[in-house]
Amino acid sequence: DKKAEELVKQAEEEEKQEKEAADAALGLQDGPQGPPVEKAKKQREEMDGHSDNRKKFIQQQEAREKIITHAEPSSEEIVISPEDEEYKGKALRIRGSNGVSYHLPANLDLLKLFVEDCKDVKVRVSCKIKTAFMEVVRCSDVEIR
Repeated sequence: DKKAEELVKQAEEEEKQEKEAADAALGLQDGPQGPPVEKAKKQREEMDGHSDNRKKFIQQQEAREKIITHAEPSSEEIVISPEDEEYKGKALRIRGSNGVSYHLPANLDLLKLFVEDCKDVKVRVSCKIKTAFMEVVRCSDVEIR
């Protein structure tokens, strides 16, 4: 009886090892996979590439903008200096400012102008904006001249 049990156990072990080896040779370690699983894998790989491209695009966009914030109210007009290379050919994003006035002089070279999350802000635009694009989002009491 013991000998028969040992032989059965040994045969089962050998069958299990042979099945694992055959599954590995056929690429079935994770179970049977049909065309939908293969398609999903390819889509995930493509999306990883898109994700990397999107991150690079966002980094490029951030490198093309300058963000300024003045949260404390001020009676003095803040002049964005055209001599400052930081602003040249970039988008200017005025974000989270409160109770201030900005002046963008005529010889300033801007790509775009964004005004976001601002309250009681005045922006005097004397310069040309290359794309003629200006966006005002989530603001109150904002005046742009």
